[in-house]
Amino acid sequence: MEELYKNFLVTQLLQQNMFFPSKGWMVGFSYRGASTLLTRIFLRHLDMEKLALEKKLWISDYRDQVLRPQWGQMLHDGQLMHFLKSPEVLRIKFVRNPFIRLVSAFVHCFRFEARPDRRRQNPVRADWLGPLSDQMLNISFRQFVFFLAQKGVQPGKCNPHYSHQKMLFEGSIVDYRHVFPVEKLSKAFAVLSEIDPQMPTLNEGFDAKEKSYHKTKHDRGRGTCVADLPFTKLIVLQDGKEIFPPYRFFYDAQLKRMVANLYHVDFETYGYSKSIIPLN
Repeated sequence: MEELYKNFLVTQLLQQNMFFPSKGWMVGFSYRGASTLLTRIFLRHLDMEKLALEKKLWISDYRDQVLRPQWGQMLHDGQLMHFLKSPEVLRIKFVRNPFIRLVSAFVHCFRFEARPDRRRQNPVRADWLGPLSDQMLNISFRQFVFFLAQKGVQPGKCNPHYSHQKMLFEGSIVDYRHVFPVEKLSKAFAVLSEIDPQMPTLNEGFDAKEKSYHKTKHDRGRGTCVADLPFTKLIVLQDGKEIFPPYRFFYDAQLKRMVANLYHVDFETYGYSKSIIPLN
Protein backbone atom coordinates (compact mmCIF):
# COMPACT_ATOMS: atom_id res chain seq x y z
CA MET A 1 0.00 0.00 0.00
CA GLU A 2 2.83 2.40 0.81
CA GLU A 3 4.39 1.82 -2.63
CA LEU A 4 1.03 2.37 -4.36
CA TYR A 5 0.62 5.64 -2.47
CA LYS A 6 4.12 6.74 -3.43
CA ASN A 7 3.49 5.90 -7.09
CA PHE A 8 0.24 7.90 -7.05
CA LEU A 9 1.96 10.88 -5.39
CA VAL A 10 4.83 10.84 -7.87
CA THR A 11 2.38 10.66 -10.79
CA GLN A 12 0.47 13.68 -9.51
CA LEU A 13 3.66 15.65 -8.89
CA LEU A 14 5.05 14.93 -12.34
CA GLN A 15 1.84 16.03 -13.98
CA GLN A 16 2.18 19.63 -12.86
CA ASN A 17 5.76 20.28 -11.76
CA MET A 18 9.25 20.65 -13.15
CA PHE A 19 12.29 19.58 -11.11
CA PHE A 20 15.77 21.06 -11.40
CA PRO A 21 17.97 19.28 -8.81
CA SER A 22 21.20 21.11 -9.71
CA LYS A 23 19.48 24.41 -8.87
CA GLY A 24 17.29 23.16 -6.02
CA TRP A 25 14.07 24.27 -7.75
CA MET A 26 10.62 22.70 -7.89
CA VAL A 27 8.40 24.67 -10.28
CA GLY A 28 4.64 24.04 -10.22
CA PHE A 29 2.33 24.95 -13.06
CA SER A 30 -1.12 24.10 -14.42
CA TYR A 31 -2.03 23.05 -17.94
CA ARG A 32 -3.70 26.02 -19.67
CA GLY A 33 -1.90 28.15 -17.11
CA ALA A 34 0.93 29.29 -19.43
CA SER A 35 2.73 25.99 -18.79
CA THR A 36 4.37 25.98 -22.23
CA LEU A 37 5.56 29.54 -21.77
CA LEU A 38 6.96 28.76 -18.32
CA THR A 39 8.68 25.64 -19.63
CA ARG A 40 10.33 27.69 -22.36
CA ILE A 41 11.48 30.34 -19.88
CA PHE A 42 13.17 27.82 -17.60
CA LEU A 43 14.62 25.52 -20.26
CA ARG A 44 15.93 28.45 -22.28
CA HIS A 45 17.50 29.92 -19.17
CA LEU A 46 19.19 26.60 -18.37
CA ASP A 47 20.40 26.24 -21.98
CA MET A 48 18.18 23.19 -22.51
CA GLU A 49 15.89 24.54 -25.21
CA LYS A 50 18.40 23.62 -27.93
CA LEU A 51 18.10 19.95 -26.86
CA ALA A 52 14.39 20.07 -27.64
CA LEU A 53 15.11 21.64 -31.02
CA GLU A 54 17.67 18.94 -31.81
CA LYS A 55 15.00 16.31 -31.17
CA LYS A 56 12.50 18.34 -33.21
CA LEU A 57 10.10 18.42 -30.27
CA TRP A 58 7.76 21.19 -29.17
CA ILE A 59 9.08 22.49 -25.85
CA SER A 60 6.21 21.04 -23.79
CA ASP A 61 6.61 17.67 -25.54
CA TYR A 62 10.29 17.69 -24.62
CA ARG A 63 9.34 18.37 -21.01
CA ASP A 64 6.77 15.56 -20.96
CA GLN A 65 8.47 12.94 -23.13
CA VAL A 66 12.14 13.40 -22.24
CA LEU A 67 12.49 15.21 -18.91
CA ARG A 68 9.48 13.80 -17.08
CA PRO A 69 10.74 10.17 -17.13
CA GLN A 70 14.08 11.43 -15.75
CA TRP A 71 12.33 13.33 -12.99
CA GLY A 72 10.14 10.33 -12.21
CA GLN A 73 13.16 8.07 -11.78
CA MET A 74 14.83 10.69 -9.58
CA LEU A 75 11.78 10.92 -7.29
CA HIS A 76 11.50 7.14 -7.04
CA ASP A 77 15.21 6.89 -6.22
CA GLY A 78 14.86 8.66 -2.90
CA GLN A 79 14.61 12.38 -3.63
CA LEU A 80 10.84 12.62 -3.27
CA MET A 81 10.71 13.89 0.32
CA HIS A 82 13.74 16.10 -0.26
CA PHE A 83 11.87 18.04 -2.93
CA LEU A 84 8.66 18.13 -0.88
CA LYS A 85 10.05 19.15 2.50
CA SER A 86 13.66 20.33 2.36
CA PRO A 87 14.25 24.01 3.21
CA GLU A 88 17.03 23.89 0.63
CA VAL A 89 14.51 23.47 -2.21
CA LEU A 90 12.82 26.57 -3.63
CA ARG A 91 9.26 25.36 -4.30
CA ILE A 92 7.29 27.84 -6.38
CA LYS A 93 4.02 27.65 -8.28
CA PHE A 94 2.41 29.69 -11.04
CA VAL A 95 -1.39 29.91 -11.27
CA ARG A 96 -3.88 31.51 -13.64
CA ASN A 97 -7.21 33.26 -13.15
CA PRO A 98 -9.83 30.45 -13.23
CA PHE A 99 -12.23 32.44 -15.42
CA ILE A 100 -9.73 32.94 -18.22
CA ARG A 101 -8.06 29.56 -17.78
CA LEU A 102 -11.36 27.77 -18.40
CA VAL A 103 -11.96 29.69 -21.64
CA SER A 104 -8.44 28.75 -22.70
CA ALA A 105 -9.19 25.09 -21.87
CA PHE A 106 -12.39 25.21 -23.91
CA VAL A 107 -10.59 26.60 -26.96
CA HIS A 108 -7.76 24.10 -26.51
CA CYS A 109 -10.12 21.12 -26.38
CA PHE A 110 -12.34 21.91 -29.32
CA ARG A 111 -9.80 23.39 -31.71
CA PHE A 112 -8.70 19.79 -32.24
CA GLU A 113 -12.26 18.80 -33.19
CA ALA A 114 -11.98 21.13 -36.16
CA ARG A 115 -8.93 19.13 -37.33
CA PRO A 116 -9.85 15.45 -37.93
CA ASP A 117 -6.20 14.39 -38.11
CA ARG A 118 -5.62 15.71 -34.58
CA ARG A 119 -9.00 14.92 -33.06
CA ARG A 120 -7.54 12.08 -30.99
CA GLN A 121 -5.56 14.70 -29.02
CA ASN A 122 -8.72 16.32 -27.66
CA PRO A 123 -8.41 16.15 -23.84
CA VAL A 124 -12.19 16.11 -23.35
CA ARG A 125 -12.84 12.95 -25.36
CA ALA A 126 -11.83 10.54 -22.59
CA ASP A 127 -13.94 12.40 -20.03
CA TRP A 128 -17.12 12.96 -22.00
CA LEU A 129 -20.16 11.13 -20.65
CA GLY A 130 -20.92 9.47 -23.99
CA PRO A 131 -19.73 9.29 -27.58
CA LEU A 132 -19.16 12.65 -29.24
CA SER A 133 -21.55 12.98 -32.17
CA ASP A 134 -20.99 15.32 -35.09
CA GLN A 135 -23.27 17.81 -33.37
CA MET A 136 -21.04 17.83 -30.29
CA LEU A 137 -18.04 18.78 -32.39
CA ASN A 138 -19.49 22.28 -32.34
CA ILE A 139 -20.21 22.57 -28.62
CA SER A 140 -20.76 25.96 -26.99
CA PHE A 141 -18.92 27.25 -23.94
CA ARG A 142 -22.10 26.97 -21.86
CA GLN A 143 -22.45 23.30 -22.82
CA PHE A 144 -18.83 22.77 -21.85
CA VAL A 145 -19.37 24.29 -18.41
CA PHE A 146 -22.51 22.21 -17.87
CA PHE A 147 -20.52 19.10 -18.80
CA LEU A 148 -17.89 19.99 -16.20
CA ALA A 149 -20.61 20.57 -13.61
CA GLN A 150 -21.66 16.94 -14.13
CA LYS A 151 -18.15 15.53 -14.40
CA GLY A 152 -16.43 17.48 -11.64
CA VAL A 153 -13.00 19.09 -11.80
CA GLN A 154 -11.04 17.33 -9.06
CA PRO A 155 -7.43 16.55 -10.07
CA GLY A 156 -6.92 12.90 -10.89
CA LYS A 157 -10.56 12.47 -11.89
CA CYS A 158 -10.57 14.50 -15.09
CA ASN A 159 -8.11 15.86 -17.60
CA PRO A 160 -5.60 18.32 -16.04
CA HIS A 161 -6.36 20.91 -18.72
CA TYR A 162 -9.58 21.70 -16.86
CA SER A 163 -9.14 20.18 -13.40
CA HIS A 164 -8.84 22.76 -10.66
CA GLN A 165 -5.30 24.02 -10.13
CA LYS A 166 -4.80 23.20 -6.47
CA MET A 167 -3.11 19.82 -6.34
CA LEU A 168 -4.55 17.00 -4.21
CA PHE A 169 -1.70 17.21 -1.70
CA GLU A 170 -1.06 20.93 -1.86
CA GLY A 171 -1.00 22.58 1.54
CA SER A 172 -0.35 19.29 3.32
CA ILE A 173 2.32 17.10 1.75
CA VAL A 174 3.24 19.61 -0.96
CA ASP A 175 4.15 23.00 0.43
CA TYR A 176 4.96 25.72 -2.11
CA ARG A 177 6.94 28.55 -0.57
CA HIS A 178 5.77 31.08 -3.17
CA VAL A 179 2.73 31.23 -5.48
CA PHE A 180 2.62 33.72 -8.37
CA PRO A 181 -0.16 34.66 -10.83
CA VAL A 182 0.90 34.34 -14.46
CA GLU A 183 -1.02 37.56 -15.14
CA LYS A 184 1.91 39.33 -13.43
CA LEU A 185 4.75 37.19 -14.73
CA SER A 186 7.37 39.93 -15.08
CA LYS A 187 6.83 40.98 -11.47
CA ALA A 188 6.99 37.34 -10.34
CA PHE A 189 10.40 36.80 -11.88
CA ALA A 190 11.67 40.10 -10.51
CA VAL A 191 10.78 38.83 -7.02
CA LEU A 192 12.31 35.40 -7.72
CA SER A 193 15.59 36.91 -8.91
CA GLU A 194 15.89 38.61 -5.53
CA ILE A 195 15.25 35.33 -3.71
CA ASP A 196 17.68 33.39 -5.91
CA PRO A 197 19.90 35.32 -8.35
CA GLN A 198 20.21 32.17 -10.49
CA MET A 199 16.51 32.34 -11.37
CA PRO A 200 15.55 33.45 -14.90
CA THR A 201 15.10 37.16 -15.49
CA LEU A 202 12.75 38.63 -18.09
CA ASN A 203 13.95 41.51 -20.21
CA GLU A 204 11.86 44.56 -21.05
CA GLY A 205 10.73 43.13 -24.38
CA PHE A 206 9.45 39.89 -22.89
CA ASP A 207 5.81 40.90 -22.51
CA ALA A 208 5.37 42.03 -26.10
CA LYS A 209 7.45 39.29 -27.71
CA GLU A 210 6.60 36.15 -25.72
CA LYS A 211 3.00 36.80 -24.70
CA SER A 212 1.62 38.52 -27.79
CA TYR A 213 -0.27 35.44 -29.00
CA HIS A 214 -1.93 34.92 -25.62
CA LYS A 215 -3.21 38.49 -25.75
CA THR A 216 -4.53 38.36 -29.32
CA LYS A 217 -8.33 38.52 -29.41
CA HIS A 218 -10.73 39.33 -32.21
CA ASP A 219 -13.44 41.97 -31.81
CA ARG A 220 -16.27 40.52 -33.87
CA GLY A 221 -19.53 41.04 -32.02
CA ARG A 222 -17.67 42.87 -29.25
CA GLY A 223 -19.90 43.52 -26.26
CA THR A 224 -22.12 40.50 -26.86
CA CYS A 225 -22.03 37.34 -24.75
CA VAL A 226 -20.74 34.48 -26.90
CA ALA A 227 -21.42 31.65 -24.42
CA ASP A 228 -24.08 30.00 -26.60
CA LEU A 229 -22.32 30.24 -29.94
CA PRO A 230 -20.98 26.96 -31.35
CA PHE A 231 -17.22 26.70 -31.30
CA THR A 232 -16.73 27.25 -35.03
CA LYS A 233 -18.64 30.55 -34.82
CA LEU A 234 -16.26 31.84 -32.15
CA ILE A 235 -12.90 31.20 -33.72
CA VAL A 236 -11.19 33.32 -36.35
CA LEU A 237 -8.06 32.07 -38.10
CA GLN A 238 -5.33 34.68 -38.24
CA ASP A 239 -1.96 33.75 -39.72
CA GLY A 240 -2.80 30.11 -39.09
CA LYS A 241 -3.65 30.65 -35.42
CA GLU A 242 -7.04 30.44 -33.76
CA ILE A 243 -8.03 33.67 -32.04
CA PHE A 244 -11.20 34.23 -30.05
CA PRO A 245 -13.20 36.97 -28.28
CA PRO A 246 -12.03 38.59 -25.01
CA TYR A 247 -12.52 36.31 -22.02
CA ARG A 248 -15.22 38.36 -20.31
CA PHE A 249 -17.60 37.94 -23.28
CA PHE A 250 -17.83 34.21 -22.60
CA TYR A 251 -19.67 34.86 -19.33
CA ASP A 252 -23.08 35.88 -18.17
CA ALA A 253 -24.29 35.90 -14.54
CA GLN A 254 -25.22 32.19 -14.62
CA LEU A 255 -21.85 31.06 -15.94
CA LYS A 256 -19.93 33.26 -13.53
CA ARG A 257 -21.76 31.62 -10.63
CA MET A 258 -21.22 28.12 -12.02
CA VAL A 259 -17.49 28.61 -12.63
CA ALA A 260 -17.01 30.30 -9.26
CA ASN A 261 -18.63 27.25 -7.67
CA LEU A 262 -16.77 24.68 -9.78
CA TYR A 263 -13.40 26.26 -9.11
CA HIS A 264 -14.06 27.66 -5.64
CA VAL A 265 -10.92 25.85 -4.39
CA ASP A 266 -8.74 27.84 -6.78
CA PHE A 267 -10.51 31.15 -6.22
CA GLU A 268 -10.13 30.83 -2.45
CA THR A 269 -6.65 29.27 -2.36
CA TYR A 270 -5.03 31.74 -4.74
CA GLY A 271 -7.01 34.87 -3.91
CA TYR A 272 -8.78 35.48 -7.22
CA SER A 273 -12.02 37.45 -7.27
CA LYS A 274 -15.18 35.41 -7.96
CA SER A 275 -16.85 38.42 -9.55
CA ILE A 276 -14.19 40.20 -11.60
CA ILE A 277 -13.13 38.88 -15.01
CA PRO A 278 -10.02 40.46 -16.61
CA LEU A 279 -10.72 42.78 -19.52
CA ASN A 280 -8.83 40.90 -22.26
